[in-house]
Amino acid sequence: QESAGDLQKGKNRRASESQRGASEKMKQLSQQLQQMQSQMYEENLGEDIGALREILENLIQLSYDQEGLISDLSDISTQNPQYVEIMRKQDQIRDDIQMVEDSLFALSKRQPMVEPFVMKEVETIENNLDKAINSLNDRNVGQASGQQQFVMTSINNLALLLSEALEQMMNAMQMQGSGQ
Repeated sequence: QESAGDLQKGKNRRASESQRGASEKMKQLSQQLQQMQSQMYEENLGEDIGALREILENLIQLSYDQEGLISDLSDISTQNPQYVEIMRKQDQIRDDIQMVEDSLFALSKRQPMVEPFVMKEVETIENNLDKAINSLNDRNVGQASGQQQFVMTSINNLALLLSEALEQMMNAMQMQGSGQ
């Protein structure tokens, strides 16, 4: 505005100086915006890395829990009172997986590179968990054990994928930091 006013008054030199000053301020503002954007990207990536680590820890624990349940099931009769406890534990694993799934969905929305595989594996886990629980309720141990194996395999596949995604995210964060 100063420059425009100076130009209208015929003060070209003063207008030129005002324009240079405004140009410098614009460059500084642009640099500040780039730094802020980079910092926000790094903060978001850091948050996603933390969330992903937590999800991975939970998946690993669920895989061990499922493996233990498979082992317990192979050593017990359907007439044993402890059989009901195995059914309860399988329900608990389903509840725990649901909580992990909620975190996974939120993460997959922010990190689209993992979304298709995550959705596929989560669906496989849910389907096999439902089948395993139905088979346990029907006291069909052989079928339940097979479905539990599929659940554990899908959990492990998901953990492997997320581990690779975590590594890629950490590399991206290091590159972002070294790029600055």
